[in-house]
Amino acid sequence: MNSIKKNYVIYGSISVAIVVLLLAWIALDARRFYISPGKNGIAYKVDRKTGKTWMIRGTSIVEVEEPEPERNLEELSRDDVKALEGRGGYSVGSLFRGSIYNPTNFHVRKVIIAVATPEGSKEEWKREFVDEVIVDPQSTGIFHFDTLDGDKAGATEWGLVRAFGYKAR
Repeated sequence: MNSIKKNYVIYGSISVAIVVLLLAWIALDARRFYISPGKNGIAYKVDRKTGKTWMIRGTSIVEVEEPEPERNLEELSRDDVKALEGRGGYSVGSLFRGSIYNPTNFHVRKVIIAVATPEGSKEEWKREFVDEVIVDPQSTGIFHFDTLDGDKAGATEWGLVRAFGYKAR
């Protein structure tokens, strides 16, 4: 009878230890991810367990493969800027947003976009906006900025004026 009681104590202790370890693992896993705010409307989701990082900008979430070293940006040629294709417009109030497809062999990191009222409008309004972007070769990236009052002026025409980046290796 004593050996049966010993077995119950041993198996019971092992079962309790397993349950405690499982609960601890679940509790740690629940705090596995955290969000870190960045600059220019970008946030980062970080996996504490693996170190993987995702960049969150607007509604897009992109995995960051490795930190990018600081690079000296060069201005893209006029032909490369013309090759960039985009769609954009006002989304909410004065927030102007859109996407850019990059068929070039440059990693585009900054764009200058001109927004203006159509020719012949009552009110003449034209501004240039700078936005930091991540548009790698043969991919699409997003841009967004606040025009403050461009939506009220009826500014609907836009275009890429300049772009800056670095060549793909």
